[in-house]
Amino acid sequence: MHPRSGPALGRNPTLIAVWVRCPRASIKPLWGEVIAMDRFERRGRDKIFDNIYRAVLLCKLAGLSFAETKNILREVFKNPPLLTVKDWYYGRRKHRLSKLNTLDKALWYHTAYEVVIKLKTKHLQWSYKKISSELKKYLPIKIPLTTIYYWLSERSKPNVTNVKVCPALGYLVGVLVGDYKRKGTKGGLVTKNLHFIKYYVQMYEKVTSIKLKIFRDKYGRYYTSERGTFLKILWRTGLWKIIAHIYPREFLQGLFDSEGSITHTMYKGILKGYTLNVTIGSHEVLETCIAILNNLNFKFRIDFTPPSIKKVRRK
Repeated sequence: MHPRSGPALGRNPTLIAVWVRCPRASIKPLWGEVIAMDRFERRGRDKIFDNIYRAVLLCKLAGLSFAETKNILREVFKNPPLLTVKDWYYGRRKHRLSKLNTLDKALWYHTAYEVVIKLKTKHLQWSYKKISSELKKYLPIKIPLTTIYYWLSERSKPNVTNVKVCPALGYLVGVLVGDYKRKGTKGGLVTKNLHFIKYYVQMYEKVTSIKLKIFRDKYGRYYTSERGTFLKILWRTGLWKIIAHIYPREFLQGLFDSEGSITHTMYKGILKGYTLNVTIGSHEVLETCIAILNNLNFKFRIDFTPPSIKKVRRK
């Protein structure tokens, strides 16, 4: 065996060295390609564990029991590591996130800042490293040392929107998978319905304590102009499904306000009933809606309309 192949095989016995028949001077194991593949797979696994851990924290912030949390994780992640999830839920173990995103900071940075200031006020002789070590007892995530140092030296404060996990967040997620602008640097809602956008602004204020301004364009549409980064991250990571299962009714309300309509059934001038219709273009959103409607014991029917091409006038 070539001496350079030993350590890699020792770390991971599943790796296989690739050799090429060639002159002795140019014999080299092609480890670069194999190790890159292994790191890619490991990175994907870490992302899955990061999102499962975030999902557990979201359920805890919403006040769900472990049984409710376990059921939601099974619904979304299909086969989560339940023993590890149980340890995470009860605080016996913590998972170190590979990288903090804006959602993590929005959920925890303001609480962390308050704890850091209280600890420094109570223990003036403590260094920022000692405070960082003590902070781990209060939070489920690790705050970078540099961030704590800047907070203590009054060079910065948390510059991210504080997000509360509450029923209003379920409504925002329903709008997120509907009419919300998910691409680009800015988010926002664009609609012709003034009552809809006013209610959206109220829900956004409950979640973030920020009152959005409503604008109107030359086409008569109403819109808001916020970044909404935490909503975009919920969409990218798939954690919007967790919020949808935590607050199912609010989620369906937001989705219906975005993409819904009502059909009335009349008989001899008398209203006999009505049907709520929702148009969904994403198979992922459809699966989540089906699971939620089944859990709520709603009767529903799915009509599939195949993609079509419309001819644009004068084109």
